[in-house]
Amino acid sequence: SPRTAGPLTQQRKESPRTAGPLTQQRKESPRTAGPLTQQGKESPRTAGPLTQQRKESPRTAGPLTQQRKESPRTAGPLTQQGKESPRTAGPLTQQRKESPRTAGPLTQQGKESPRTAGPLTQQRKESPRTAGPLTQQRNESPRTAGPLTQQRKESPHTAGPLTQQRKESPHTAGPLTQPVLTLNSLTNA
Repeated sequence: SPRTAGPLTQQRKESPRTAGPLTQQRKESPRTAGPLTQQGKESPRTAGPLTQQRKESPRTAGPLTQQRKESPRTAGPLTQQGKESPRTAGPLTQQRKESPRTAGPLTQQGKESPRTAGPLTQQRKESPRTAGPLTQQRNESPRTAGPLTQQRKESPHTAGPLTQQRKESPHTAGPLTQPVLTLNSLTNA
């Protein structure tokens, strides 16, 4: 066959992919650059035995036990960082009372916060959003343009009282009682 080009026993040893017997290629391949037993110790990737690289690697910069205490991230032992870290700027118990976000103790902020601009009981009646007490806004709001009882009958959307619009709506084309009777008469016929 043109695929085998010879007996199967000979093609396995002289194929251009293997370039020699299989037993010899495993030791002299350009990928390993030496026997497999020697590559583990003198490979250019490890640059020395594996036991020595773990202690003198440029990533660790010293033994692993010493790096945990003198790392530039912790800037001191781990037990001392929790109290003198630059993020907290003091013990955690003091930061909760003098933080720039609260601007005072937490108990006083609820009454004199710059967001409320006064006690909470007074803001509810004189807020610029309501423009008056809540009881007066409901009757004279600019959205309703009049009391709520009058708007329901003379709204431009209804174009008349609600009782009249239901019978003469352009969608029904007549009172609601007439289309129902017409459908019933057609069904009975």
